[in-house]
Amino acid sequence: MLSKIDHIGGITIRIKKIIAIRWSILLLLAVFFIGLCGCGGKKTVIFIPPEDRSGQQVRKNQAEALEERTESLKKYVTSWMGTRYKHGGISRKGVDCSGFTLVTYKELFGKKLPRTVKEQVQKGLAVDKGFLQPGDLVFFKISVFQKHVGIYLENDLFVHASRSNGVMISRLDDTYWKQRYWQAKRIQATSAYGEQLAYSEGSPESP
Repeated sequence: MLSKIDHIGGITIRIKKIIAIRWSILLLLAVFFIGLCGCGGKKTVIFIPPEDRSGQQVRKNQAEALEERTESLKKYVTSWMGTRYKHGGISRKGVDCSGFTLVTYKELFGKKLPRTVKEQVQKGLAVDKGFLQPGDLVFFKISVFQKHVGIYLENDLFVHASRSNGVMISRLDDTYWKQRYWQAKRIQATSAYGEQLAYSEGSPESP
């Protein structure tokens, strides 16, 4: 009788050992597969290399050229401030709006513009008002028959020859000019300081 009990107890112990071994194996397999999944996850990470230094240098050069152009333009404009308005004039003794842009582009940017506003607006590439750069031409419709042109400086400022005050600086967000704003053009030109005024990429050329 005791031998049968011992025999049953031995079987029970062996079953428990087998169950324990199986659980151990299952635990090891689970850890193994988790490890594989972890490794698999790492393999799917996309390495994003650092930005090309040459591209950074190009943008740095463009920013420096733009800053230099801005300062050159502001310095040049200073010599014109207060020049009286004169219809048909193209000198510091008297100048009209298109005469001022014509002389500025010739002396500062080495670029020849047509004489009238009507002709100047046909040149260059259209530029959205939100992407203006120093040197861009800004045009206004004063009336059905009267158009006006100036040169963009920075921070919504532009310089122009007005009928009432001669060469002066005004703001694009001023109510008067904001209501009469027409369009802007970027002219390709090499300045007297060696940099280029580039066309806006993707901008359609005006007819």
